[in-house]
Amino acid sequence: MKTYEIEFKATTYRQVVVDAKNRDEAEEKAWEELQHDTEITAAWVESAEVHTLIAEDDSEANQTWMSATGKLKN
Repeated sequence: MKTYEIEFKATTYRQVVVDAKNRDEAEEKAWEELQHDTEITAAWVESAEVHTLIAEDDSEANQTWMSATGKLKN
């Protein structure tokens, strides 16, 4: 019989849509949304990092879950 150490890593993503005056305010509002989300644990929020932050008029917006107009894709 041998003893094994197994390490697990799980990565999940969550998108939040907020209206804000600038990127800093958008990030702040998104963090507030996460902290009040009852579907995720506090531990998940504590270990979360901002992966992307895209404004509705950014050229990348039409390549993500947002269309070029900043609306969620259907």
